[in-house]
Amino acid sequence: MERKRDDSGKFVPQVTDERVLDALGEGTLSAQQVADKLGCSRQAADRRLRNLLEDGTVEKHTFGPRSVAWSLTDELQDVVCEGESDDE
Repeated sequence: MERKRDDSGKFVPQVTDERVLDALGEGTLSAQQVADKLGCSRQAADRRLRNLLEDGTVEKHTFGPRSVAWSLTDELQDVVCEGESDDE
């Protein structure tokens, strides 16, 4: 599959912050679960999740030496929940 390019010729990111945050809006997920939802590699999802962690947008939950899950911060989760109630 050929990757899309923008008008300047740069590759368009397939995994955006917005798409990752939308996936996490459904609940706490592993990087693999995020990748499955977005149709990308686990590594691509993990890179984006780590960037969002540095930005303070997501939280990392460690369950043992190899089990990690990701979720929206409480503040962002509140915004998502408010948006859903506005849609009703």
